[in-house]
Amino acid sequence: MTVHVAVFRWKEGVDVQKQNAVLDEALDRMAAQIPGLVSFERGGDLGLYRRSFDYALVAHFDGPEALKAYKGNGVHEAVFQTHIAPVLGQQGSVQFEV
Repeated sequence: MTVHVAVFRWKEGVDVQKQNAVLDEALDRMAAQIPGLVSFERGGDLGLYRRSFDYALVAHFDGPEALKAYKGNGVHEAVFQTHIAPVLGQQGSVQFEV
């Protein structure tokens, strides 16, 4: 199984709670439309550590090819362009096998 973890920090001035709630809904709708996606968790930061990002997602895929297909999927791209890119300050990701 291939795991994809992404973290996002929003631009200064973004209403973090509102942005996270909007993204929760968009990602939940998106996840149901992605072939090869086995499981999916997402959520806003709890604020326990000062240097944390604002939002994270963890997606489990059938394998690396399913992850590559996800990255090129039009639904994924639309969510990114509509709900993430306009407010994105920083992002990071990591992929690994379990």
